[in-house]
Amino acid sequence: MMRAGQSTYIGYFWIPEFKIPEIATRLGEYPSTDLKEVQNDFKIKEPTCFCSNDVTFVYQMITDTYGVPAYKEANPSVFNIVTFPFLFGVMFGDYGHGSILWFCGTLLVLGEPWMRDHPTLKQLVPFRYFLFLMGTFSCWNGLLYNEYFAIPNAWATSCFDTVNSRTKDELMNGGYYNNTDFDTCNYPFGVDPAQFLSENYLEYIDDVKMKTSVIIAVFHMSLGIIIKGSNAIHFSKWMVLVFEVITGFIILFGLFGWMDVLIFAKWFYVMNPNPQGTEAQQLAMTERISTAPSIITVMIDNFLKLGAGMSNGPYFIHYQNEASAIMIISAVICMPLMLCVKPIAYATCLKEDHAVEQEFND
Repeated sequence: MMRAGQSTYIGYFWIPEFKIPEIATRLGEYPSTDLKEVQNDFKIKEPTCFCSNDVTFVYQMITDTYGVPAYKEANPSVFNIVTFPFLFGVMFGDYGHGSILWFCGTLLVLGEPWMRDHPTLKQLVPFRYFLFLMGTFSCWNGLLYNEYFAIPNAWATSCFDTVNSRTKDELMNGGYYNNTDFDTCNYPFGVDPAQFLSENYLEYIDDVKMKTSVIIAVFHMSLGIIIKGSNAIHFSKWMVLVFEVITGFIILFGLFGWMDVLIFAKWFYVMNPNPQGTEAQQLAMTERISTAPSIITVMIDNFLKLGAGMSNGPYFIHYQNEASAIMIISAVICMPLMLCVKPIAYATCLKEDHAVEQEFND
């Protein structure tokens, strides 16, 4: 901002503290110039300055696309350095395709000194760590899914025998399983390659990926709410803390967080399709498997009947019905508090000009 003062022009501008010596030196090269610090009497909102490097540049650009953090707010780009490429790896999930990204990223990292001076390739240099991390996490999740260009690899001994033929009785008693009991063998890392031969493989792997994605997504959203809460505490925005942060966390955990708890509970819910023991024990296990509801069915019952749709069980954890009812009721109560309290308070308790300014700043 410039204004004329007789034969002198006075300029007001924001300078990062670490840039003051450099700017003062440059202005000192011109006669009749001076640099002084003045108070912000114009009530202009302070701009935000983030110092980025080759590691954080891309993530800061992604964050700024959705919204630039205000002055002195926590910068979520720091967390995006890990969460963004990891979530990409969860989606990509193939260490064949991921290795191509990793190879390109590695070439950019190693060839950076030469490529930085190249007129064309220098445009790719700032993205080298971004591609490297996306390729790394894609390979990691691809190993977990055991997919190499959608083809499995037997890195360890499978729990199933897919070579020797089986009689009808043997297929009815454990199928191609190598062991007498399903509890005695677990594939050491990732998905057993023999699963790719099953008719319901797509249903199985999609179920694993979906549940894993939901768990990570709830953790990611919780991190965002925590960051917003820290900003509200720092700026003493108690209405935001109570009616946006706390209520938002209750809604998130009451719906999707509780679903994550049920996912983990079902993973630990014993369902052995080839149990050992008496005939009565085998029949009991068969009934246990056939009556175990899906997580989606449980969540629908939570909304429609507050969990009462499972009154006869089975339950994955103790007091599941009561806990489900508490979670749903808490989330329903918090929804109008989160949506209505703050707008009503601004409309009724603040002056018109201040209300508009406050809403704009938020």
